[in-house]
Amino acid sequence: MADLVRTWDKNGDGDISKMEMRTLMRSELNIKAENNEIDAFFMTMDSDGSGSLDLDEMKLALVKLLHLSISAVGEAAALRAKAQQLREKAAFVKQVAEAMRAYEQAELRLAEARSKGLGKTVEAKIGEKIVSKNMKIGDVMKKWDKDGGGKLDKAEFREAVLEMGVDATAAELDEHFTKIDGNGNGVLDAGEISVMLKRLTNAGLAMRSEEKELSNLSLSLRKAALKLQKDLDNRNAKEEKEAQEAQKAAAEAAKAAEEARAAEAEERAARKAAAIAKRLSDKEANDALVAARRKKPSE
Repeated sequence: MADLVRTWDKNGDGDISKMEMRTLMRSELNIKAENNEIDAFFMTMDSDGSGSLDLDEMKLALVKLLHLSISAVGEAAALRAKAQQLREKAAFVKQVAEAMRAYEQAELRLAEARSKGLGKTVEAKIGEKIVSKNMKIGDVMKKWDKDGGGKLDKAEFREAVLEMGVDATAAELDEHFTKIDGNGNGVLDAGEISVMLKRLTNAGLAMRSEEKELSNLSLSLRKAALKLQKDLDNRNAKEEKEAQEAQKAAAEAAKAAEEARAAEAEERAARKAAAIAKRLSDKEANDALVAARRKKPSE
């Protein structure tokens, strides 16, 4: 430490002046600060108010500078960590929002499928009714062929389908009947009815399968979205708790720093008073010695 003081003591008087402190802070320690800031720091370390720092005062100044440097490095690291934390949280919030949006879209598709039917075709609607009622092809043929003649005309087909509760117009049913009436004679025979019912059943099963797939997808997305939302809530709660604890710690640190500053000020005042008292004592002693020397020849 003494070597450092000698290195920084440009004029070699054994003390560090205010101007030397400015040069030291900027050139040796590479600290960017205004003159008034350096001077204010200098004055806090000049405990005896002499206008210069002796070896003991310089030791305290260097220790304080070291603490300030460590604190600045720590604050910079904390700010970088906080910035990274905010970036991660922003990405997580985006992930939660996307998960909720995907779930909502799946719910809309499922609701549409349940209310209108996936394909919106008459064939799919009839098939869905057959599948939902768990009807076998033979059961459907018996129910539709009321007279047991093995044939089904357009009116009978229309009546049978509407009795099942299929949401379709008479025109739509007539159009579908015409499509499956292979020979165009206006009547469906047993073979045509069997082929038609197989197609209807397959269409209904496909519709049911796709609806189930949508339902499973919606449920899966809902679980994922709720989990992410819960994680986000927990994260927010944790951050809020940490912020409260940090605020409390900062308040305690500020109080401790204020107490330390007060104690330091008292110490400086005591040292200054002691220095003044010493100077007065030295002056009194010197004055007494001078007076004694003056008095001696006359005796």
